[in-house]
Amino acid sequence: MIPFDSKNIIEALTRQIPGSLITPDKLIPGKFSRFSTNGKTGDRSGYIKIYPDGEGAVFGCMRQQIKGSWQIRAARTPEEKKAFQEQIRQAQEEAALILSAAQEERSRLSTELFLTLPLASPDHAYLKEKKISPHGAKQDDNGNLIVFVYGPDGKIHGHQIIKPDGSKMFAPDTAKKGHYFVIGKPKGKILLAEGFATSATIHEATGQAVACAFDAGNLGAVARVLRAKYPEIQIIICSDDDHRTEGNPGITKATEAARAVNGLLAVPSFSGERGDKDTDFNDLMKLEGIEAVKIQVEKVINQKQQPRGKFQLVRFGEIKLRNISWLIKGYIEEGSMNLAIGDPGSGKSFLAVDWACRIATGTDFYGSSVKAGAVVYIAGEGNNGLTRRFTAWAIRNNIKLESAPVYISNMPAQLTDQEQISGRF
Repeated sequence: MIPFDSKNIIEALTRQIPGSLITPDKLIPGKFSRFSTNGKTGDRSGYIKIYPDGEGAVFGCMRQQIKGSWQIRAARTPEEKKAFQEQIRQAQEEAALILSAAQEERSRLSTELFLTLPLASPDHAYLKEKKISPHGAKQDDNGNLIVFVYGPDGKIHGHQIIKPDGSKMFAPDTAKKGHYFVIGKPKGKILLAEGFATSATIHEATGQAVACAFDAGNLGAVARVLRAKYPEIQIIICSDDDHRTEGNPGITKATEAARAVNGLLAVPSFSGERGDKDTDFNDLMKLEGIEAVKIQVEKVINQKQQPRGKFQLVRFGEIKLRNISWLIKGYIEEGSMNLAIGDPGSGKSFLAVDWACRIATGTDFYGSSVKAGAVVYIAGEGNNGLTRRFTAWAIRNNIKLESAPVYISNMPAQLTDQEQISGRF
């Protein structure tokens, strides 16, 4: 047996799953071990198994759906490589069975807890601080608020624990992805928000049913589950505005979720000064009153939602003739589809890059005026070559593209695949 290098394994693991808390004593050859992947000691979403010979390992994160592997040596014969890949496959299958059993056990335990715990007191410290009602949340013997995690069929998959001071954690092995807690009954509409307090606030302000996804990363999965359950219902995503966090994950993830289900998006707008941690509709309510929440969310609810891709026929006599609105005068009309057709090597890709850059920067196209706007460029070729072409355009025209609204995909796109086309711009 070749002794494994625990430091090497831990470094490989933490590169793929940042925030992991794992120590060498968890690395036991031939056995699965669980560990935290979010920096919290109570979390057990991570798993790892060192192979009995110490030459490899599989690991992953149940919450983030990450799977990885490690090996002590790369030089293997074709037969050894095949055997090693089979070892990985078997270990991942074993991990899936173990994790599935753990989640089922969590479901059972949380269901038992639901049947025994009383409803939360309206005087609970967290509820009073957030100025909300319990809405079906329960309370344990330690004074913690318990919010149960449901699937679309009503099955309980676990629960979230909210302590009186507001700190939160999920019970071990809670299956959160695509699962939620709902306040109220949908009547033609359902709203979706991140946290319990935010969801409760929006429900109290509007009277509408609100699903709580628990965090921004789960908004997309829950939105898709709700769309599958309610094909014709109007879905409104109520985002957090993480204005002090790089990339603003609250708005980014909410926007992705809304696009994925043809939903609407409501973002809290603060009229006065707000603190760094004032990010959601509950914060808005505490600063400006519940009427401000009601007005902002209902304004979005009352918007006319775009039809969901229904093909329609219109009598010719009902079509109104409109003046041409040029994107590039004489070449590309707004709202039209255009094709650049030519022999291989005739410069079609260079023309597309030229058009994209000129529209994004509002630069005239060889004497023709250009209406500036955002551009999405779906890469059908290598990104590296494409990057060189955009860079060359910027140098040739002495125009900086760094802040221009031109967005380039990181891979070719299958436009019939909803998962691929629901990314953010």
